[in-house]
Amino acid sequence: MEGSFNAFIFSGDLGNGRHKTEGLCFEDRRAVLPEEKKSHDLSYIDGFQQPKAYIRTKTPDSEATIHNFWNMIWEHQTEIIVMLNKPEGDEKGLIYWNSEVGSTFCCGKLKVETIVVQPKYYSFIQTKLLLTHEDGGSLYIDHFLFTDWPRLNCLPSSDDFFELISMIRLYSQYAVTNKLPNGDKSPMVVHCSDGLSRSRVFLDIDLSISRAQKTNKVNFSSIYSKLEQEIFNRTQHARYYCFCYLVLRFYLTRSTKEE
Repeated sequence: MEGSFNAFIFSGDLGNGRHKTEGLCFEDRRAVLPEEKKSHDLSYIDGFQQPKAYIRTKTPDSEATIHNFWNMIWEHQTEIIVMLNKPEGDEKGLIYWNSEVGSTFCCGKLKVETIVVQPKYYSFIQTKLLLTHEDGGSLYIDHFLFTDWPRLNCLPSSDDFFELISMIRLYSQYAVTNKLPNGDKSPMVVHCSDGLSRSRVFLDIDLSISRAQKTNKVNFSSIYSKLEQEIFNRTQHARYYCFCYLVLRFYLTRSTKEE
């Protein structure tokens, strides 16, 4: 496996903890804000036949990281945000928008307005947000907060997780699909408390479904290995691997019944 971690090391993102290698990514995978030198633990993940389809990151946990987060959303013109942890108790992170319809959240030159909240889903909350810049321009965002995974050591229902992914895929299909200056489709942002475990599960499953829909084949091990190269995290627990299979089996069973 070839690549370099130099930029990550020199930026200071390694931190001082004992798990210094978790979340490392190669330099060509790192998402960097145009006005910032550090990556703030962002990394691009390729989709199936779509480069840089996702940005994986941690849930913002301070005023500074919330500011960086919304700048990233604006710079990448992201239309879908997937939040896989609900900050409460021991969970890391902060809520970076207002949940009340009609309320606003100001972040530098950006303003986040809550337009619609869909409370009808059992395991997740879907919110329509309007992001505007004081210099002009606006962006509608669909925000999905999965509430059924409160602790890392307790896996959610495979049915509920599949429902989340199905709804996100539906909205992604009909998104405006903003284009970046380089011609790429704007990436979906996926984040959780550590930027690794829950996000990794979502990416494994979503990529596997995309591949299955386009090739009529499921090859989860190849998707899993691909993400091991893009996210240098060798500590993914076997239970997450098994959970991905359960969700994919649920997807295949439902797809077979619908044919």
